[in-house]
Amino acid sequence: MADAGRRTVLVVDDNEDLCALVQCALEMAGFNVIAAGTGTEALTVFQRALLEIDAAVVDVGLPGISGDQVIARMAEASPRLPILAMSGGDTSRARLALEAGAMCFLAKPFDLLSLAERISDAIAQQPSEILVR
Repeated sequence: MADAGRRTVLVVDDNEDLCALVQCALEMAGFNVIAAGTGTEALTVFQRALLEIDAAVVDVGLPGISGDQVIARMAEASPRLPILAMSGGDTSRARLALEAGAMCFLAKPFDLLSLAERISDAIAQQPSEILVR
């Protein structure tokens, strides 16, 4: 599991500059960040680091495997994972992202400090997992 003091966020966006900006802002806010540029890469990273990821931010306009498909697969594998969907132009996909399992939709551009706060709030709202052996 991730260190309770430093949560890990998976950021998925095919725009490398925006992905780097979001990563930098979240790291400055105290998060560990894993970045992915495609849906396929995101799902591979997600499967490898499932127990380490505390939240995800996914662009719905990904080429190849779409963001809403990525969200659906993540939500199926980890139903309590807070997933935030985002898009720069195609807000028509918001409904699909929310139906797939995203907890909210952010229209780009958005305030990076607000993003960090929304992620923190989303993680805090998740019930703690208790493992029984």
